[in-house]
Amino acid sequence: KMELMVYADPYDDRTLELWGLNVDRNKFDAYVNYILQDRPVMDFRGRKRRSFDSSFVTVSSLKVDNEAVRSQLRLVWKDARLITEKTDVLAMYQSDVIHNHEMKTSTKRGGFADMIAVYTDRLISILKEEKEDDKRHKHFLLDWMRKEYGIQETNSLSFGNIRLTSENNQLQTLQHFLSFFRATFPYYHDRCAHCGKSTHDEPPTGNEDAEDGHFVGYVYPSQAERNGKATRTELYLCKHCNKFTRFPRYNSVADILEQKRGRCGEYAMLLFRFMRCLGYESRWVVDWSDHLWVEVLLPFGSNGHTRWVHLDPCEAVVNEPLLYESWGKKQTYIM
Repeated sequence: KMELMVYADPYDDRTLELWGLNVDRNKFDAYVNYILQDRPVMDFRGRKRRSFDSSFVTVSSLKVDNEAVRSQLRLVWKDARLITEKTDVLAMYQSDVIHNHEMKTSTKRGGFADMIAVYTDRLISILKEEKEDDKRHKHFLLDWMRKEYGIQETNSLSFGNIRLTSENNQLQTLQHFLSFFRATFPYYHDRCAHCGKSTHDEPPTGNEDAEDGHFVGYVYPSQAERNGKATRTELYLCKHCNKFTRFPRYNSVADILEQKRGRCGEYAMLLFRFMRCLGYESRWVVDWSDHLWVEVLLPFGSNGHTRWVHLDPCEAVVNEPLLYESWGKKQTYIM
C-alpha cells in the first residue's frame, strides 16, 4: 500500500485534481503551490483565486499491486497531475505486458527478467539514437570534441592513435579526457537554477531529511523536456530563495551537451557515445546498485593481448573497477 493525497481545486471549472503518491505532506503542499502558481488569478466565475487551501486535501491508502490501479496512476501522471517519490510503480515492465495479455507468468514485477528487459531496451535506444544522429550530422560529436576539447587532444585520444602508444600513455591520455569531462559536465545534486545554491555545498548535518530538503518529487516532463527524451523530471524547491527548479532526466545526447546537467545515467551514456565515435570498442556498464560507467577495449602488452579498461565519467577515474567496494554499495549484478 502507498499513501495517496489528492487536492481538488475548488476554483477550477473542471475540478482540477492533483495527486501525490507516497510523498510527505510538506512536499505535496509545495507541489500544489507550484502548479497553482501558473493558474489564472481569477477563477472561472470571475472570483479572485485564493491561495492554496489545505482543507481540500484528502488522504487515503492505495494498493498498487493491481495493474488497473497502476494504469490509472499512469493516466494521471501523463496528464501532469501527479508527483511521486519513486517512479517504479508507474513503469510498464515486460511482466505488465504479459499480464495485460492474460498470460500466466511467475515473473516477479520489477524482478530480474524485467530489469534485464529495461536495460536491454535502454541500450537499444542509445544505439538507435546514434544511428539517427549519424544521419543528421555524421560527425557532430567529433566536431563538438574538436571545438571544446581541442583538435590535437581529440586526435591523440582517438583509438587509431592511442593504441600505438604505451600502456602508461594510454591511461594518462584517458585520464586527461575524463578530467576535462567532469569539469565540463558537473554532477547535478540539487543546485538552484535561480540563486545557484545547493545543499551539497553546505557542511553535512547528519540529518538526511534536511539535506534532502530541496527535492520535492518526480513529475511528468514538459513537452520540451520530452523532446529531449526525458521520461521523468525531478522537482526541487530551494530553501534559500523559495523558487522551484526542474531537472529533466534527458536521454538525448544533444540535450545533455547543451544543458550540461546530469548524473551517472546521462554521463555514462554520453561517454559511451564519445568513445564509440573515437573508434573504441566500448561497453555501457550497469551496476544494479544504482551506478553506471563505461569500459573500452585496449591493447595490452606486446603479444596482441587486450583488456577492458574501466572509465567513470562522474568520478573522473580510469582503470579502478574496484572503486565502488569502498562506497559500501551492496552490489548484486553488474552487466
